Amino acid sequence: MGGSASLIVSMPWVVRLGYCLEGDGGLLSYKCGGSLINHRYVLTAAHCVGKDMDPVEVLLGDQGSDEARCMRIRYRLACVPPPVSVRVERVVRHPQYCGDLSSPELHQNDVALLRLASPVSFTGTAGCMAVHALHATLNV
Repeated sequence: MGGSASLIVSMPWVVRLGYCLEGDGGLLSYKCGGSLINHRYVLTAAHCVGKDMDPVEVLLGDQGSDEARCMRIRYRLACVPPPVSVRVERVVRHPQYCGDLSSPELHQNDVALLRLASPVSFTGTAGCMAVHALHATLNV
């Protein structure tokens, strides 16, 4: 939010979280983001899940703008493949997340994992973030 557009291939681990909200006529609404950390898991914020708003899918290779999908390279237009959606199979919030974001000290443990229903094939627009040491007490 408030940033500048970048080419999708520069951050292939970024995903958008799709929610099925009442009153949207069955259309998915994209409210939060996350990072693909391996073929089956997305790391996101705990405030993006729970309270009757668990995401139902993740969208890989999409930045919400067709403008960033193509660029000119030596007088030719090069475009990345279309986005891929994958269903969310399971949502795991940090067990010590309190859900109150009214003060900075309550922002602790604002982390969640999303297990995807099927493995993601890494491509130029979908790849995993380098996570060297992910220490979590989540039971997954």
